[in-house]
Amino acid sequence: MELSEKDRITLLANLEANGWIWENDFIYAPHKTIWFFGTSPWQGDLADFHERMAARFERLARDKRLHPDPRQHQNALDDTQNLVDILEEMMSK
Repeated sequence: MELSEKDRITLLANLEANGWIWENDFIYAPHKTIWFFGTSPWQGDLADFHERMAARFERLARDKRLHPDPRQHQNALDDTQNLVDILEEMMSK
C-alpha cells in the first residue's frame, strides 16, 4: 500500500519543518544524505517506511566503515535519525 495523499502531504510538511529543503522536485535531508522525489517519496505505507529507515539507522550505527569520512558518517546518522523520529511521530497520531 502506498502513502495516502494526506500522509504524503503531512510527511513533506514535517520534513520541511525539520530542516529538509526542496531543490527542484526533490526534498533533501539537512545534510543531503537522503532525498526523495516529492510527488512519490515512498512506495509503501508509513509503517514500511519507518521499518526500512530504522533498519538503515541500525546498519549505519553498526558499521562506521560505510563512509570513509567520519563527518559524512555522522551526517548520514543524523539525517536518518531525523527521518525516523518524524515517521514515529506521524505513526503515533
